[in-house]
Amino acid sequence: MTDVLSETLIRARLTIDHDVVRDESVALARSIVAAEASTVRRSRRGRRGAGLAVGLIALAGTATVAAGVAMTHTGWFGDPARNTEEPDTSEWLDLRAADFPAVAETLIPVDVPLPSGRSWSEVGDREIAEMQANPGLMQEIGVRADFLFAAECAWQSNWADARSAGDNAAAAHALDVLDQTARHEIWTAVDGGGIVQLRLDNLAAARLGDPDPLLAYFQSSCGDEQ
Repeated sequence: MTDVLSETLIRARLTIDHDVVRDESVALARSIVAAEASTVRRSRRGRRGAGLAVGLIALAGTATVAAGVAMTHTGWFGDPARNTEEPDTSEWLDLRAADFPAVAETLIPVDVPLPSGRSWSEVGDREIAEMQANPGLMQEIGVRADFLFAAECAWQSNWADARSAGDNAAAAHALDVLDQTARHEIWTAVDGGGIVQLRLDNLAAARLGDPDPLLAYFQSSCGDEQ
């Protein structure tokens, strides 16, 4: 079965201009690993629990055939009209490919700042390693969102620490940055279940003196992602 699937995937890459081949190849990969899907929805640290799983997950089980493929770019693109789990038309990327780290580095949202003492070199390397530890395929928008989510967790940690220390100015600054990230084009691109509004509601409550929704979200979604 592995050899058949490998041949199908290779054939799809060579003839990706034919929609029928692409659809059959993706359908075959999904059917083989359907039973594993629940374990791939970002089980690590419970992340994506607040409506982020759709469109941001790897195709389960594809590592068995994808690990030996050298290139990140698959030539497969999302088609939301055919599959609601694909939030946009960005390309499916092979997380286990040898050149994935180099490709992923180009997708880091460097327009988003990080708290003092943190760098995208550090955060990016960690996220790339963790994405490769969860083998499969992920759309480009999902890789971008993974980086952005890591930045948000860093700022939520910064906000929580500043609040505990009584540093109101630093806490307010963290909320301002989180307001900007909540409106980032990455989230608006994948927002289908109130992702943006959930963030804005939590931030509004925190500004009005009710930190509990943001704290609860931070603790449940970020875990050790700080």
